[in-house]
Amino acid sequence: MIRAVIIDDQPHAIEALERVIANFPKSFEIAGAFQTIDDAIIGVTQLSPDLVFLDVEIHNDTGFDFLERIKYRDFQVVFTTAYSKYAYRAFQFSALHYLLKPVAIEDFVDVIERLKKEEDHKNYNQKIDTLLYNHHVDNSLKKIIIETASESLVVKVSEILYCLSDGNYTDIHLIGNKKIMSAKTLKIYEEQLNDFNFFRVDQKALVNLDYIKKYTKGSPMFVIMEDGKSIKVAINRKPQLIKTLKQNY
Repeated sequence: MIRAVIIDDQPHAIEALERVIANFPKSFEIAGAFQTIDDAIIGVTQLSPDLVFLDVEIHNDTGFDFLERIKYRDFQVVFTTAYSKYAYRAFQFSALHYLLKPVAIEDFVDVIERLKKEEDHKNYNQKIDTLLYNHHVDNSLKKIIIETASESLVVKVSEILYCLSDGNYTDIHLIGNKKIMSAKTLKIYEEQLNDFNFFRVDQKALVNLDYIKKYTKGSPMFVIMEDGKSIKVAINRKPQLIKTLKQNY
């Protein structure tokens, strides 16, 4: 039985989530619901839940404020939000889970199944810490959680040179000749890094434009990265890449 707490400043949102959870009476117990950060801190500290459903915006505060202010975080978190674009950017970077409001039962089940696989609280708190860190810094300093087959690693986005597809995996190449094999596809990293000066030059390659040392003008075109790696540019991506490079460098 999972003891859950809901933190949301809107009563109708709390009631809607309670109705979803009520479909699983043998798996969940709602230990409490709170509409302010102050009440939530007191309540969660006293109730010691296993799981907290946490709204992103709570009156003039945020769910991040709750996580920073509460003394002990011996629970898992599922964020709830009505803003899909914001949610994807913030939570995917730190490999955390979220539900879009109004919450669909199918999405709820999917998130809970994924949470059950995450039993390492130290690793989970590392993800929370990464989220909170990113909340206070600009893009040049942000960090991303890289999921491998055996662990989660925290990496500065600015240290990623390029990402190469390897089937359902992605080889992430970092400065200092370091490489991490991620258990996620290149498409996922393309979506996450789209606003961080990364460019999909080919079906199998995503490069950090800041680390392109030079590029060839022939056909096919190649970009030469800072570590000496030569990466082929797809014909249909060549015009946009050249335009982007000329505009920004």
